[in-house]
Amino acid sequence: MLLQHASDPSVVEDLMGGGPTGRGELYRMASPLALVTPAAAPHLLAHGNADDIVLPGHSTAFAAALHAAGVEVRLLELPGIGHDGHTLYGAEEVKSEVLDFFTRHLNP
Repeated sequence: MLLQHASDPSVVEDLMGGGPTGRGELYRMASPLALVTPAAAPHLLAHGNADDIVLPGHSTAFAAALHAAGVEVRLLELPGIGHDGHTLYGAEEVKSEVLDFFTRHLNP
């Protein structure tokens, strides 16, 4: 999946120095999918399904790639939440999942 901005493609094109035509390899390297290996650390992903900046399908594809590589991954899909970190990470479900994730993976 190439990087894309749901509501304004020029944002990504400005960042990448142009559109994906002729820059496919650069776009591919900028994608988290290019970094998926069986040695990747466990991941906890949270994405609002109303995000119109970064499409929720990006997180779904990333989670699927991690899972296919045998990496532990948990994807929280939060209904009605857009591209707003304060709202997303303030959700009680997310707080609980983050605490559980950190306890399991960072607790000595």
